[in-house]
Amino acid sequence: MKDQEFVSYFAIILGMLVVATVIIFVIANALSEDHEMDLAMTMATEERIKPVGEVNVGDVAALPTPAAPADAPAGSSADTSPQSIYQSACQVCHLTGVLESPKLTDGGAWQARLSERSLSGLYQSVLQGRGNMPPKGGRVDLADDALKATVDYMLEQAGIAPQ
Repeated sequence: MKDQEFVSYFAIILGMLVVATVIIFVIANALSEDHEMDLAMTMATEERIKPVGEVNVGDVAALPTPAAPADAPAGSSADTSPQSIYQSACQVCHLTGVLESPKLTDGGAWQARLSERSLSGLYQSVLQGRGNMPPKGGRVDLADDALKATVDYMLEQAGIAPQ
């Protein structure tokens, strides 16, 4: 077989494959139904794939406050209970003691902080920030009283009764 014959056979076979592919594509499009997503499915999909967070380069006071869960009754304190505040903001550092923060159950470390600063000093540390901890533990949306109650909760977990 000469090169010229090979090229011509190859071109014929390639042409037949292209024609067959086009025919299969046309038949598949003719047989398929148009499946359009309904509005509810589209909205559910958009909700599932939305970004987890947003970047805010403006003033900290301009940060939006998190919305209450849809199934939470009006006036519910589920999001502002001391335990939920601890779990959502404080445990990141206080569970393991990262960045020299006292561990939740380390009564000795908490007692040392109380001896050094007093309870009102601990409250001020939380509200204004101290060392590596940002003001309000990064939860600027929370009321001062809720954060003070969270400090009390953490002291109780360490075996110290807040006074």
